[in-house]
Order: sequence, then C-alpha cells, then structure tokens
Amino acid sequence: GLVAVCWAALLYHGFTGYTQATQKIITTARNIKRLLKDDPSIQVFGDPLASIVAFGSKEVDIYKVGDTLGQHGWHLNFLQYPPGIHICLTTLQVADDFAGRFVHAVKEAIEQVRLEPKGMASLGKLYGTVASIPDKSLVGEAAKVFLTCYYKTETVRRDEETENLGDRDQETAKRI
Repeated sequence: GLVAVCWAALLYHGFTGYTQATQKIITTARNIKRLLKDDPSIQVFGDPLASIVAFGSKEVDIYKVGDTLGQHGWHLNFLQYPPGIHICLTTLQVADDFAGRFVHAVKEAIEQVRLEPKGMASLGKLYGTVASIPDKSLVGEAAKVFLTCYYKTETVRRDEETENLGDRDQETAKRI
C-alpha cells in the first residue's frame, strides 16, 4: 500500500514537484535537529538525515513531555530503548516557521515537566512501563486491557452524546 501511495504521489506531483517537497521536508527536519541540539536538556538520537527526528532527555521524563505536547495539539509518537519521542515530517509541516514553533513548544513542555515533575499523569508512562515487562507475552494482554477500557469509554461517551438526539438521529448514531 505504501509503495502504491508513493507511486501515485509521484505521478500526481511529477518528479520535480516530488523532489521539491522532499527537499522542503528534509530542510525542515534538519532545522529541527539543529535547534533541538542547541538545548543541553535535549538529546537528539542519531543523526537524522530524512524526515524523522527522534529525541529524548536525561533531565526530565520525556513521556510526560510528549503528553504535554499532545495536550497542546502536537501529535508525536513515543519510543523506547531509549525512551523518547519523534516527529515524522510531511509536506504539512514545511512552513518556514514550523521548525522554530515546534522546538519552542518542546522547550516549553520540558520546562513545564521540570516545574511539575510529579503532578502529571502520563499515557507515555504506560507505553514505557509495558516496554519494561520481562515476560513479553504479557504485553499483548496489557494492550487488550487498555483497548477494551478505551473502547468502553468511547461507547459510553457516544451513548451520552446521542441521548439528546431525536429518535431518527439516535438510530443513525447507533448504526455508525
């Protein structure tokens, strides 16, 4: 599927358009890497050369940083071994000021976690905790429990939202 999407994008944008988009993505990623490396509390993993920049921190709980960023609209992925988060850039993030805005948000999140290290719950902590389980067969069970609880919560929320709908709209909501 991914190969087909890449091929379709190449056909749509043409070689020149695809190459220009790639250059913008890589330039943005390198700007993020450079700006992150300027902060001694941030540890950039490896030497990212393409569209993904991964980083952690030896000073604060990076999972709490990721959760804090998520609360402010940044959707990042958690990593383990070592604990970290990463951003995967696309053409949606190649605005001139994106790298600066992103790194500023990361630094603000680090400062918030530094000021309130114990006052924050962390979904990332669940991810990191599951990674530390010695019996890896339990990881699947932990994921099932988490997803079951999540979907039950979503069902209750959806049911509460449909209570105020008329009969016809309630039937439509149930089918969805």
